[in-house]
Amino acid sequence: MVRLQQIGFQFGEPRRGKNANNGFADRHPRNIRAAACVLNHYYFHLGKVPFGDTKKLIFRVPDPGMTEDGKSKLQCDPKFQYDSLGIGYCDLCYDYAATEQLEGEPLKRSILDAVHEGCINYCRHFGITDQPFQDAFNGVLKDELRFGFYFNKKKSYRDQASGRKFLLYVKFDWNELSVVAEVYERRSLLGSAFLYSTTPSIDPWAMLIRKPGWSAHNEIVLEPIKISGGTTNCSLPLHDLEDGVKADTLAWSIQNPQPLG
Repeated sequence: MVRLQQIGFQFGEPRRGKNANNGFADRHPRNIRAAACVLNHYYFHLGKVPFGDTKKLIFRVPDPGMTEDGKSKLQCDPKFQYDSLGIGYCDLCYDYAATEQLEGEPLKRSILDAVHEGCINYCRHFGITDQPFQDAFNGVLKDELRFGFYFNKKKSYRDQASGRKFLLYVKFDWNELSVVAEVYERRSLLGSAFLYSTTPSIDPWAMLIRKPGWSAHNEIVLEPIKISGGTTNCSLPLHDLEDGVKADTLAWSIQNPQPLG
């Protein structure tokens, strides 16, 4: 039995060549960003669990289209399969057209329910235990659908000259991707501040945290990669800290801050 390495999406009908973009993201941007948030949160609790012969699970998301009277044409008859490479496929019963007007917790919960149902149905179809998926679902709900974590298992970045150090907290929400610095002087918490905020892409991890450290002027620096190419140079003077506040508390006390950097 192999372990599940990844869960992902295939939005709409795949295309090849110069016109590979099928336009799904342009029609349903809010849903796609929320789907990335929810799926990463779900897998964060799930981890690399034994998963039959499947090492990668792809949810195929149909583009429902619309009827002339503005109603969705989604037809849900899920099919399950996996190939010789260990990639499994499952049709996701989720109506992106009908839920595009949702936002926040209702939007995330609608996607979570669809993803969880797809995983449970896939397990039952191939005779795989679904208990790890039930636990992951409950873990997301216990977090109140708020996905955030300290980067790299709370690795600290230290300034040898001053004795200060900082941790990085990542907030990944349906409409926001932020990095918050939590700063200490030796063992005393000085405070926290937003270092970088942007609108999330489909899968932003490789672009987010790059070259964290200290500048010659005792500022915290970060160099995220832009989705459109190039980098953004971010710096944080220590006088901008919210005194005595931890990063996870600050991250969720402010909703969708203005883009920084």
